[in-house]
Amino acid sequence: MDILSFSLVLSTGFPGKAEVVIGSWQDMTNDGWIDHGNGLPITDPQNAGKYSFAQNVVPGYAVSLKITQAGWNQNLHLNLQNFATLLEAFLANQLLSFTFSVPAAAETGSTSGYSQIYAVYLNAEGLGWTQIPWSLATTTGWTYDNGQDGMTNFYFWEGAPARTQTVVINYSSYLSQISENPSYLELIFASNNGGGAPDYFYMNDVKLLQIPEPTSLPMITVVLGALFAFGRQQ
Repeated sequence: MDILSFSLVLSTGFPGKAEVVIGSWQDMTNDGWIDHGNGLPITDPQNAGKYSFAQNVVPGYAVSLKITQAGWNQNLHLNLQNFATLLEAFLANQLLSFTFSVPAAAETGSTSGYSQIYAVYLNAEGLGWTQIPWSLATTTGWTYDNGQDGMTNFYFWEGAPARTQTVVINYSSYLSQISENPSYLELIFASNNGGGAPDYFYMNDVKLLQIPEPTSLPMITVVLGALFAFGRQQ
């Protein structure tokens, strides 16, 4: 390998795999998501009271999916096996990310209560029905109210602001348990609220990601070492 080749490696690095968005809702369509309870698309008229689209309510998103449901409920559901590219993307990636937001307390007059993404489930051939533990998640944003186990949670009090957190779940440990060509692979969310909190929340930007590549410093070290050895041979 000549110096030019090494220079190209050093300057370009290694290509990473792009993220795959599986729930954007920016165009106010269902993106393939259904309601877990009735199996109908979230945009079906029968689900109009539960799912809607809200504009400019979460910073960074022109449109957010608004889910109105009091108490505990399994709601958002995606049958990945119905979309070949999404199924392939799920099996090729290792991280699931989503953004969960709640309105300011003043919007509904709430002075107490809580709002949570209670659980995220996988149901797949070979794996079976599995609740992913929050220990596999990392969160950014307003995380002060999260449970000791990492459960996403917001508490409400008089004057509580609108808040957002982004959750990233590492599901890589389950991939080896899923059949090679699964006939079904489902992703399900469950929410929970009560104690006087608003009965609705917002979801955005559900996507699949690769675990980030290690820092490029070791590769740079290798390349520079090889360049040094190459130079000594000249």
